[in-house]
Amino acid sequence: MEYSAIFHEQGLGKTKIAIDPDTSKSGVAIFQEGKISYYALSFFDLQDKINDLADAELYIEAGWLNHPKNFRYSGPVAKISNEVSARVGANHQIGKLIEEFAKKKGMSYHLVKPLKKNWKGQNGKITSAELNRLLTAKGYEPLKRSN
Repeated sequence: MEYSAIFHEQGLGKTKIAIDPDTSKSGVAIFQEGKISYYALSFFDLQDKINDLADAELYIEAGWLNHPKNFRYSGPVAKISNEVSARVGANHQIGKLIEEFAKKKGMSYHLVKPLKKNWKGQNGKITSAELNRLLTAKGYEPLKRSN
């Protein structure tokens, strides 16, 4: 399932929460009543937001579902590789904790593989223009700012 499932026409009436887990602040988009709002929330603030919208459907970016990369470096590059791996693993754990929270609350949720980085932005990330094209095509108002 891809994030495009969030926009599926059959479910426009239901509140949906898309979460990009992170150790400091997770990216959160809430689709509600044809509008989108977005936040950067700490883990505990995110729990509060989910509790406030307990009937929502969650979409959790689940990078751990991707095929793992097995890099074996030596020398100075090994230290950088290990630091990146540790950060990625920590972000994955935050996502898994969000999933456990959703299970405990009995909420509907979906684990979503991250989008491929094939957009026009820096490092293949999606640009505001690309995101707004997707949003308006599905009946949402464009975002004034996405970061």
